[in-house]
Amino acid sequence: MIESVFITDRAGKLVFQYLQSPASQSFSSLANIIGQNQDSEPIGSSESSILELNSDYNCCSKWNSSTCIRLICSKRPVYNPAIPFELLDRMFEAFESYLGSPLTSTKIEASTDLVTVITNEMIESTIPVQTDINMLQTVASLESLFSKILSIGSSLANAAMPSKPTRGPIKSVISAPESPANEATIPWRRPNVRHTNNSMYVDVDEKINVILKAVPRKGRKLASSAKRFDSAFYSATQLETSNISLVPVSGTISGSLHFNSQLSGIPHIQLYLRGARDLVDLPQFHRCIKLDTWASSPGTLSFIPPDGRSTLMDYTIDLGDHPGNLGFINIDFQQGLGTYEDEFEIKLYCHEVKAVENLIVEVIRDGQDNRGFSSHRITHGDFSNKNDNTGVWNIRSLNAGVPCIFRGSIGKRNPDEDNEETKSEKPPTFPVYLKLSYTAKGAVPSGLKVESLKIVSSKGLSDSVKPYKGVKYITSTGDYIVRTHR
Repeated sequence: MIESVFITDRAGKLVFQYLQSPASQSFSSLANIIGQNQDSEPIGSSESSILELNSDYNCCSKWNSSTCIRLICSKRPVYNPAIPFELLDRMFEAFESYLGSPLTSTKIEASTDLVTVITNEMIESTIPVQTDINMLQTVASLESLFSKILSIGSSLANAAMPSKPTRGPIKSVISAPESPANEATIPWRRPNVRHTNNSMYVDVDEKINVILKAVPRKGRKLASSAKRFDSAFYSATQLETSNISLVPVSGTISGSLHFNSQLSGIPHIQLYLRGARDLVDLPQFHRCIKLDTWASSPGTLSFIPPDGRSTLMDYTIDLGDHPGNLGFINIDFQQGLGTYEDEFEIKLYCHEVKAVENLIVEVIRDGQDNRGFSSHRITHGDFSNKNDNTGVWNIRSLNAGVPCIFRGSIGKRNPDEDNEETKSEKPPTFPVYLKLSYTAKGAVPSGLKVESLKIVSSKGLSDSVKPYKGVKYITSTGDYIVRTHR
């Protein structure tokens, strides 16, 4: 399946080549075909692409900011097409764990021997075999392979000299790879793990993707604009004066639970995630998780962690079943405001977290005329026209309890056209939808929380050692769309 592995730099120059057999496709034989399609590849991003080379082979590629890994894959036998791209993700992860992030061509050229060993362990007889970083570290040392061979050769040569003791060095060289049998039975954790400073960290990351539509609230009347918008300073209670509510048309929360273990020995960890029983239905687990414990007590994770960073669980929450988990920004949109009823207003309010960062609102309209947007009032950030149909409101940061207002219109008003006849002939146009993006720390939209994190037992870690514990919650947005027309 995987016939060849090529690593190139941004300019397409070959940095590393790995061939499964002498008959495998080499980079020189495919350079022209790959070079012709390089301009269309997502250089500078973390996206992937696939290129059909001929009737027998495909080229699957993945870029980071400066390096590309390419897999030459045969089309026969038939296999899951996601396998090469999953392998590319694992290869980037493995190389960066050894050489540091970001992965660059200079680092690869300086560690060709190590990259060869890692690739050889990950791919055997054209089939992806070993992709677990902890297991790779038991085979490929962080030191250069050739340096290690020279070191062992030097030790053996010194041991053979009559003027020096022979038992000590030979014994140390031979016994170095040995590890206790009970530690070798845990395939995801490398043996003989030792840390001077023991710690464990949990990261709960969630990304919200949702489409919201405006729905009138029953039994409520909209306050007049003169009463609601008479000042640049607003109270939080005024956000409740709108008779419009936002409900999800469709949406999901994609979450991940990451664990960073810096613990000696073989620790047995128990983590309790409050709220998971009601929200998380079909999670995907790391193989270290004991499924029986989760089945009997949803929300409880019992596991022996891999050393270093790993993803314990991935999950998806349907916002159709949980419409209250829409993030940390309340949005109020009104249109038809002002003397000429051609203005619109966007009001944002942060809640549940101290602040949101990197807050940007894109205002999109649907029109053929080149009029753009005009800004009349703005309390935070700045507004600019990205193009004729898109305006960008860059707020940057918004603290909780502080309303954020933007009022504007589409196009510039012409005083000569300000009469009733013109208004009836040319009705005002308004934005079709808003697109929000932001990040937040300290909470996640689902409301999940790590309530307890403890070491149940640990072989090789003294009872007197109290590891440091840390929990971090991170929220980001994907496609967060608010339909303004109703």
